[in-house]
Amino acid sequence: MNTFRKINGRRSRAGSASCLRGERGQFVPISLMIMFTIVVVLLAVVNIYTISRAKLKVQNLADAAALNLASQEASAINAITDRNEWMNHLYANSPAISPGQPCPPIDKSKQLPGISCAEYASYTQGPGMPKGFSFFSKDGATGYGRLVQSINDAQNIFANTYNTFIGAGNQVGQKAMESILTDNIPDLKNDPTIHLVTWNDASEGQNAATDANNIATSPPGASVQSLVKAHMKPLAFSAHDMTVAYDKKTLLGKQIYAGSQAQSLGQLIGSADHVGWMELDAQNMPRLQVKGPGGQPRPRMGVGVYVVKTVSILGRTVPVMAHAIAYVVPASGSLPLSSDSQQGPLPGPPIFLPTFYVKLGNS
Repeated sequence: MNTFRKINGRRSRAGSASCLRGERGQFVPISLMIMFTIVVVLLAVVNIYTISRAKLKVQNLADAAALNLASQEASAINAITDRNEWMNHLYANSPAISPGQPCPPIDKSKQLPGISCAEYASYTQGPGMPKGFSFFSKDGATGYGRLVQSINDAQNIFANTYNTFIGAGNQVGQKAMESILTDNIPDLKNDPTIHLVTWNDASEGQNAATDANNIATSPPGASVQSLVKAHMKPLAFSAHDMTVAYDKKTLLGKQIYAGSQAQSLGQLIGSADHVGWMELDAQNMPRLQVKGPGGQPRPRMGVGVYVVKTVSILGRTVPVMAHAIAYVVPASGSLPLSSDSQQGPLPGPPIFLPTFYVKLGNS
């Protein structure tokens, strides 16, 4: 019995040592599991940070590019509007024009009227103008028409130049737009993984989204030919077809009011094109749909931009995409629409305020 107990005692002591050795051996796999979990969590945090940072970057780039291109559109409208207003100040002492009020009288034998008051129309009626403005002579009206035509030519040059800046029309325009964007937004020049898709008309929105998705889902290593894929339509302006009249002298030298002699300024100078102040072409001006204060979409002149960037995570390429819209605030300046004068007489002389600016919007 004693031997058995001794044996049992030895066995019991040997079993206790074996258990202790087993407990010490369990520390290694537990430590490995903890370390593995920490590594996985760290990798997840790093990946989340990388993607979040990339998303923030592409959203900032989309906002900046949209504002930049929309500002080019606003600058084009302001340049056209400013030349219109310049024609209201052909003389240093030209009288001021008040919104909704008839044109003030001028001595037409000594000076030419401002463009807003030169038309033979009811809105120019004022003291001494019972039926509308009439030039002192046919030569005076013809000379005025040629002056306005030369300024219209300059306005068309401005419009074409700005259309090139926004990438409308051809490959030259797209290269010009890329140059402007990379000069103003250095990150576009320094990061070859970034690509942009732009559009400025609702009819091109779906095409732009398709191109952006194609870039985002393109296989790794696939080459994208250019920094920007442009879906931009040219800004459209048209000259108001001004109607003018001039006084006619009788054989006795008496002047009569020549309302019956009214004709378009273009016809008077022998031009096939309309001649007058420039307007926004209501039918052909590109517009986006931008949500207003009540959430309802409204047509606005502006630019939309998609930005796509590829990010490398654990050897995999992950696309990150953002988009933004910037638009020209309609009430920030004043330039008539062509549809305004087509619907009937204007309520007063047209007002030209070259103060248009842009802001970000929601599509």
